[in-house]
Amino acid sequence: MGPAPAHYLFDDYSLDTRLIELRLRGEVIRLQPKPLDLLLFLVENRSRVVLKSELLAHLWPGLAVTENALAQAICAVREALAEAGPDAIQCVRGRGYRFTRSSSETSSSASNGLSILPLGTDARNSRTPCPNGPPVMKIIRDVSSGRILER
Repeated sequence: MGPAPAHYLFDDYSLDTRLIELRLRGEVIRLQPKPLDLLLFLVENRSRVVLKSELLAHLWPGLAVTENALAQAICAVREALAEAGPDAIQCVRGRGYRFTRSSSETSSSASNGLSILPLGTDARNSRTPCPNGPPVMKIIRDVSSGRILER
């Protein structure tokens, strides 16, 4: 199994797993640590419904907290994801929650902190192809070799 993704990209959002921060079109969205941890856990487990008991155990290990604390964290995440729509976090009544947005994963080069996207992908909108012509390929070679690009 490979390294964990550095970023999850969905709609106009980016969730950085190393910095544990959420961005909307590049701007940091302020979110308390528990809601951020909750969002990350839901995104990592987006293929299934995550039970409330599992969320409570993951977010507050060894502590006795009520489901109200979880509900408050869910509310904060939904507010942060307002542009993704009210159904970005689906409630499965009496069971748990599920992250519903399709997302892509990117890894990051530890040496330069650059996000790596599939060739032909525009980082501002992962659904929009960009040209792969000679200028783009030169930039990729320069960045890969560690050369600093000048404007």
